Amino acid sequence: MADRHRMPSTSTPSTLAAAHQLLHDLFGDQPSLLSIPFADWVTTSKPFLAFAQTYQSKIRKKIRTCQTLEETYNLYCELRTAYLLLQEPKFALAYESAGKEGRSADFAVTFRTHTTFHVEVTRLRASQQEQQFHAGAGSLDLSTQAEQIDFLRRYESRRLADAVCDKIEQLSPATPNLLWIWSESRLLHEFDVEQGMLGLKRSIEQREAPLFSRYGYEKPADFIRYYQRLSAMLIQSLSDQGMQPSFVWWQNKDIRHPFPSKVTNLLHSCIQSDASQAFPREN
Repeated sequence: MADRHRMPSTSTPSTLAAAHQLLHDLFGDQPSLLSIPFADWVTTSKPFLAFAQTYQSKIRKKIRTCQTLEETYNLYCELRTAYLLLQEPKFALAYESAGKEGRSADFAVTFRTHTTFHVEVTRLRASQQEQQFHAGAGSLDLSTQAEQIDFLRRYESRRLADAVCDKIEQLSPATPNLLWIWSESRLLHEFDVEQGMLGLKRSIEQREAPLFSRYGYEKPADFIRYYQRLSAMLIQSLSDQGMQPSFVWWQNKDIRHPFPSKVTNLLHSCIQSDASQAFPREN
C-alpha cells in the first residue's frame, strides 16, 4: 500500500524512532506515493534525516499542496536531489534560501564551508509524442523511424531550451549554478546538449521573433546576462532503476563562475552511488 513506511533493518533504534515520528508528522495517516522512497531516505541517511527535520514545515507544506500525481513526482525529484547531495559529507545544504533578487534556486550548497554553489531542480516528462513513437516504432520502416526520430530530437531540443530559459533568471549571479534536470525521455539522454545550447544562443543573438516573444527578452544581452549564470547542466535519467545511474553533464564555456573540478567530481560520485527507490507510479 502506498502509505506504508518501510524501515530498513540497518537503521539504529534512535534513527528509526526519529524517522517514524518525522514520517507521521509529514504524512500522517494519508496515503502518499512519496512516503515510500522518503522512508528509505530518512532511515538510511542521517544527513538527510537531519535536513528533513530542519525543513519539516516547508516539506510538509509542499506535500500537502501537491494536488496531482505529477506534482508529487516533481517533489520526489526535488527531494531525491537533496538526498543525493547530502551523501557527500563535505556538502552542507540550505533549502530555498532567500535570494537578493526575489526568486532563488532550490538549494544552496556549501563545500568545505568556503565554496558555495546553487542547484535548481526541474523535471521534464517524456513527451506524449515520444511515448507514442516508442510504442509503435516496431511497426514502422527504417526510413519513417529516422524521420520521426529527427523530428523528436528537434522537439526535445526546444523543450530543453524552454526549461533552461524558464530557470536561468533565478540563478545566483555571484556563485556557480547547476541546473539539475530529471527526465524519463530516452531521446533527451542521447541529445547533444552542447549543440543544443549553441543553437539556442545563436537563435537569441539573431533575434528570432518566436523565441523573444516566448521567453520575454527585449534584446540578446538580456538573455546572455542570465545565460552566463548557468555554470553547468546535469540531465539524470529516471528510467534506469536497478542499473548504473545514467546522466549527461554539460559545462557552460560562457560563464563567470565555473565549477571547481573537485566539486564536479564529488557531484558525479553522488549520482553514481545513487540507489534510491523509483517513484512508485500507479498504473
